[in-house]
Amino acid sequence: MHSTRITFVRVFDIDAQKRSFRIELRAVTKHLVLVRRVTQQYEALTMELSPPQAVTVRPGQARRVRVTARVTSCRDLPVRARLPFLDVTLRNARASQDLSFIPGDRYARALTRVFRTVCGPVSRS
Repeated sequence: MHSTRITFVRVFDIDAQKRSFRIELRAVTKHLVLVRRVTQQYEALTMELSPPQAVTVRPGQARRVRVTARVTSCRDLPVRARLPFLDVTLRNARASQDLSFIPGDRYARALTRVFRTVCGPVSRS
């Protein structure tokens, strides 16, 4: 499963009232793999695949992986996301594996903007 590459594409559908947003990732692999779950380190931020089912990634075919995220507590989120990482659970015919990766500065900046949009500078409760 080390032949699978996940990259950050964009953040979209930000809804400040519902405290939710969506993340689009791109998965490419050399061997058939299922993306079963995407999570992250912030306890105040829940994530689930959208739609909530495994995404099949076929060899040589880039696949879009969408995740819906929801802020459960603004108080417990950082004002600025610094090198946040994502945990991705992959499954192939032989095994299941959790892979951690840092999507990079673009993702950190996008997440910081979302946190500020959803929570604002005042409503951190």
